[in-house]
Amino acid sequence: MSFFQSEIVPYHCDTMGGLITPLNPYHNLFLMVDDGLRYLHPNSKVRQFRLKLEKALSERLRGASGARNNLPRCSIAVLVGGDYKSLLEVQARVDAGMPCVVCIGTGMAADILYIARQLSEKDSAE
Repeated sequence: MSFFQSEIVPYHCDTMGGLITPLNPYHNLFLMVDDGLRYLHPNSKVRQFRLKLEKALSERLRGASGARNNLPRCSIAVLVGGDYKSLLEVQARVDAGMPCVVCIGTGMAADILYIARQLSEKDSAE
């Protein structure tokens, strides 16, 4: 049994007559958080800061909307390929109750995580 679904949702980005250009056709607002030290300095706190920021934004939006089921979300982690540190990022977000999308078939950590999930479902069904 698979829990994966795919759906194309039409999205029309208002570029204000060509005045602005989105980074891609599905989003028009990105918030980049980087201290320039990731992978270079063992004391980089960008991961912890980014996680706290994403969680605070989600909680604020959820409170403003009155949603009961943790929606809306302003941040979703997407794992494409990845390495060990990517798995740590996904784990931190899952532990914080934030959604993560794992793109299977992209290799490396994403496929390992998918296989682990499949095996855990198989073990629990037996």
